[in-house]
Amino acid sequence: MLTSEERKQLLDVAKLYYEDSLTQAEIARYIGVSRATISRMLSEAKQHGLVRIFIADGNVDTGSIEQALMEHFSLQAVRVVAVTPGDEKLILQATARESALFAARFLTPSDCIGMAWGNTLYELAQYLPSLSLPDTRVVQLMGNIDSAAVQSYAMEIIKTTSARLHTENAFTLPCPIVVDNAIISDILLHDAKISQILQLARGCNKMFINLALPDEYSCLYRAGYISDDDLMSLHKASSVGSLGCRFIDESGAMCQPKLDARTIGVSLEDIRHAECVLACVADNKKAAVLHAALVGGYIDVLMVDSITAKLLLDIHSSPAAA
Repeated sequence: MLTSEERKQLLDVAKLYYEDSLTQAEIARYIGVSRATISRMLSEAKQHGLVRIFIADGNVDTGSIEQALMEHFSLQAVRVVAVTPGDEKLILQATARESALFAARFLTPSDCIGMAWGNTLYELAQYLPSLSLPDTRVVQLMGNIDSAAVQSYAMEIIKTTSARLHTENAFTLPCPIVVDNAIISDILLHDAKISQILQLARGCNKMFINLALPDEYSCLYRAGYISDDDLMSLHKASSVGSLGCRFIDESGAMCQPKLDARTIGVSLEDIRHAECVLACVADNKKAAVLHAALVGGYIDVLMVDSITAKLLLDIHSSPAAA
């Protein structure tokens, strides 16, 4: 398994070759290694799934899908990435790559940028272009998952994003995402360090938020932060998933206040009141929770694969949605 540093090195070389169109010889001179080393690194990048060849579906009219999404939802902007059914990892990488370039347009000097965590945002952070925004602040929006067996990539996302923006103003939230009861949550929120970072998070004018499903595959469940009883309660409350680890129903309203009170991070209202909330979705199983988040008015800039986008429009046009 690759270390974080090894993965970063392979990704950097792959980006120079596939995105910036540098030759292997040029990259070798730039980094200060042999051309054979660059060739080997590019091969390793493919072997470890960091580089995959993706051919977009030329029959997908992304323009009309984007127009339909803009008409149906209160969005500032939308980008639909043409994909074909098949390899889920490849769909994620293709969507994250184009979304990162699109999202960079909305980042400006002196922004306070909040980052959620999860695999999608981790991929997006890897593809962010190099920007000179030294006065920008990058803040973790919610507590972390401390299970070695379940990756939330919280620290990596903050580190990578701040590196791509060339800012040292990066802050993590040093506490668990969910605690056993509201009393513990209240105690932690009175900790000076946690309170300070959470105040920064709530004041972020730009937020990159994550979406998740209320099932046994979610990070929260696999890491032991929510139980079988919690999942059952969420299903009874008709939860379609979570937005920033805050569970919502199909209308975008909060589900299970008791669970919400045990969760440490920005609230649904914090998200709703942010100047610009960006979401990247590359999983059609999340179409229902994405629809709820859009109906609830939480998302301003949407970046989504074409398969999920079509399903999203189908859900919106269904009698139940109406």
